[in-house]
Amino acid sequence: MTENRNRKSSNRSKVPISQPPETPCVSIRCEGESVKFGIAELTDQNFLGHFIGRCTPDKKPIVNLRNLKFFEESELARLVPCLMRYSPLLRWSTGSEQDDPQFLSALSRLLPRKLSKRSRTRLLYAANLALAISSETCGIDKSLKLLAKYQKRLKLKDLRLTDQILDEWERLRKEASHRTSANDQQNSQLDASSSEFQKIFHDYPLRVSPLIPGDYRVTRDGVRKGELLVTTTPIVVLAEVQPLNENSSRKLRLLFMTRDGGKHLDMDYCDSVCDRKVGSLLNQGVSVFPKAAPKLAEYFSRTVSKFENALPKIWQSNHVGYVDRHRAFNGETQPLGFLYGPEFIPSEETTESSQKDTAELLPSDFDRIDLQKTFCTKGTLEGWLNLVRVIAGDPVARFMTVTTFVAPLLRILDQHSYTFSLACESGTGKTAALQIAASAWGNPSNEGSLIRSFQATENALFNRAEAQRDLPMFIDETTLVSKSDQSLLERLIYTVGNGVGRDRLKNGQSQSTGKIRTVVLVTGESSLMSQLQNQGALRRVLECTRQPFGDRSSATGSRVSRLQRAANSNYGHGGREFVRFLLKHKQSWSRWRSLWDEMYEMERTHLPGKHHLEDLVARNLATVRVANRLLRSCFPELRSALKGVVRSMRPEIYNSLKRADTFHEVLDTLTRIATRLANRATDEDKDAKWVYDRSKKLLWINSVTFRRFVGNQFDLDAKTVLKAFKQRGVLHQEPREAGRPGGRYAYRKRFGESHKQWYVFRISVEKKRSTIKKLQHSSASPGQLVSVE
Repeated sequence: MTENRNRKSSNRSKVPISQPPETPCVSIRCEGESVKFGIAELTDQNFLGHFIGRCTPDKKPIVNLRNLKFFEESELARLVPCLMRYSPLLRWSTGSEQDDPQFLSALSRLLPRKLSKRSRTRLLYAANLALAISSETCGIDKSLKLLAKYQKRLKLKDLRLTDQILDEWERLRKEASHRTSANDQQNSQLDASSSEFQKIFHDYPLRVSPLIPGDYRVTRDGVRKGELLVTTTPIVVLAEVQPLNENSSRKLRLLFMTRDGGKHLDMDYCDSVCDRKVGSLLNQGVSVFPKAAPKLAEYFSRTVSKFENALPKIWQSNHVGYVDRHRAFNGETQPLGFLYGPEFIPSEETTESSQKDTAELLPSDFDRIDLQKTFCTKGTLEGWLNLVRVIAGDPVARFMTVTTFVAPLLRILDQHSYTFSLACESGTGKTAALQIAASAWGNPSNEGSLIRSFQATENALFNRAEAQRDLPMFIDETTLVSKSDQSLLERLIYTVGNGVGRDRLKNGQSQSTGKIRTVVLVTGESSLMSQLQNQGALRRVLECTRQPFGDRSSATGSRVSRLQRAANSNYGHGGREFVRFLLKHKQSWSRWRSLWDEMYEMERTHLPGKHHLEDLVARNLATVRVANRLLRSCFPELRSALKGVVRSMRPEIYNSLKRADTFHEVLDTLTRIATRLANRATDEDKDAKWVYDRSKKLLWINSVTFRRFVGNQFDLDAKTVLKAFKQRGVLHQEPREAGRPGGRYAYRKRFGESHKQWYVFRISVEKKRSTIKKLQHSSASPGQLVSVE
């Protein structure tokens, strides 16, 4: 028998793939090896079952259906019941690199091909095979509907079911009924055991699953194996803790009862199954007898081996946001869910064996109490939806709220992080708009607020940005940044935009650099763009200088107060629902990326075309448009309130980019004027309106002249320019002297015979010989130089 089978295999190996084989065969690929079987092997249940049993459950054998049409009708009738028994362990292919877990899906890829009459007859049996296989997974009724659908597409009117398939159906029904009754009986036993466990661990907040090996018993008196008392402490294995990185070992989370109540701890798996090291539990309050220590280690080992698939797994993370499940055998990652602060939201794609899998934050880098206060909920979802409807007429506040929902989309759309800045005068509702935007995700005010301050240290801000991944970050009042540390703003913007945190040391060792994937919303009294000196920082910022709720008035103030109270009463609901929506529709992620491409092309048509950074702004606006579209799908009741979110703010954002460019032009022009004044060979005139102090490197400008200068040449308000220069540290402050208040930015000083008011700017210039020689022959005054510039 073996020699005949080997002879047949050698004959089949010489058959070209492109031609019909002399003996019809089916190719099965498993573990990288492709083997061809004839009808004899395929109908031999012991042989086929032995072959499939050699493959690991994670890598199912792939059956190639390409040669199915070469089988005779009688052979197909014999082949159907054999393959049907192993259908849950197989995947199907049509000859391409793709494979499919369902036969019907694989068959659908064959339909567009032109079929001969003979092929259609063979596919009649393929439809019978599909019907039989699908009956195991989706039920008889659904199988009949699918069969009718494919019968219509194949134009097979004379479809009849073979008696063999009907007999197999009946067998499957009986097996399913038997399995159902057995599962019900097992579940009833588990429920009874679970109720006993809940009595033992009554003060533990979570439900405890009774995963105990058959020869062990856990009671109030401890753990017993038969009549042998292993320990007097009731102890069970709650879950398996997966490490944060590959260098760490996995752990077991153990739950045990002491006199002080229920406690849990994480113990290395190797230590828990070691006879010598399991005794360390004695220091934690677990009674461990020296002679019974091997039995306690065996108890943990048996629990893990017997309930390997049923034992929940806890994946540890050092950040919130998306959590991936890593597979060690192939290095792949699968989305496990979303860590929303201390709450874990599982993905809809979790399999039955991993429905209890969860994730948690490592307590080393976070204060759990702070996270619970920050990402908590209050009020109702309907209350938050009403708040969004009320601000439908406030474009700035509405845009800021929608922008926060970009954070969990950055990974899906493969886009970079950026910063949004709201800059306007004090008392116009900046903080209120920030609180309304933050109310979608958590606590917007009071203790444990989501909104941070620039009074925090630089390390605290950067660590928070790394930790708050896939969730928005809020910082209030850029004016709190000290003048000596204006570069903090640029460092923060660069770090967020690049998406990579800073290297740091911990316990003398270099720590891995964390990723940053978030949207940062900041507020301030002066333009953030005007304080940035590098073009690279400008490309990572969207800015608005419009008042969020209109002009200041008593009515506006009352309305803003009501909006703040509503935001502080209903928060933390919108973000959670949006994250669940994203996880539920994971199969649409690729379609959303295509949607972003469409939105980006539409935004490019609105570019003013006057700045080289406009294309980068268009990319960020396209991301906001995708977020707005998905928000309207997640919350249909907000469709009217969220119309035209980007359209209403687009001109303001592009104008802010233009204004920032103008501030740089003003400073460059002042530098050129100071350079010419510094290189003049003659002294300044007595009535000069531009004076440069070479020793102190200060440029003095008459106040009236300065207002005319920025107004006529740049169409800017002098007050706005002075405020921007003050934030950047360019505007010189009058030193404090004894008997004088000092600290003013407008000087009263005599130059020549006139006593005038001056503005002083710190501008350092270098003398150039070529400029000196050129100016020695020129009698142009500083005022004339301005017009030339």
